[in-house]
Amino acid sequence: MALTTVAAANAMTFEVVMLNEEPAIRARGEIILGDATRLKAVLTPRAKHSYGYFTLILDSPGGNVASAFEISRVIDAHYVNTYVEPGGKCISACAAIVFIAGREHINVPGGLLGFHGCYNSGTKRIEPMCNDDISKHAFAHGTSYGAVMAFIEKIPHNQIIWINSQQADCWALNRYDISPKPANYMKCVFDMVKEMNR
Repeated sequence: MALTTVAAANAMTFEVVMLNEEPAIRARGEIILGDATRLKAVLTPRAKHSYGYFTLILDSPGGNVASAFEISRVIDAHYVNTYVEPGGKCISACAAIVFIAGREHINVPGGLLGFHGCYNSGTKRIEPMCNDDISKHAFAHGTSYGAVMAFIEKIPHNQIIWINSQQADCWALNRYDISPKPANYMKCVFDMVKEMNR
């Protein structure tokens, strides 16, 4: 996830599709300036689930951090649940910001979340304050600050930590309800340490 976008990119596309006989919005592509406005334009009654929320299915390599935060604000203003479906990948700013912004956010079996540190696109250096902002955003959206920071704090831009559905459950990156308190991911930490000491 880059603080700025260096080269021109294709905008994220938002397509209303039917999923299990209910409308959903499939979001694909790189996150760039203007994507929040494009998302807002498709949040119409025809895209709304019969239970009153929007379903946003993510498949994105990530992109511009500021634009991802703009998308998050659009999600906050509506009742949007975010998902990564089987075969889908939500990487970088998609995983750490947009996915986490959903009221309910679930990486389903067969989907992958990819994390690395927030970096300056010119210097390629990790930006600790940006990582802190992203982790605070996670906490504000019902996900632990520490769980997100663990995957972005020191991971350079050219490396990715991949998280599958089971790991997303363990680290409480998946959020199945809208309770205000983040779930405890410490059991996952203890299990990982146990496994390393075998």
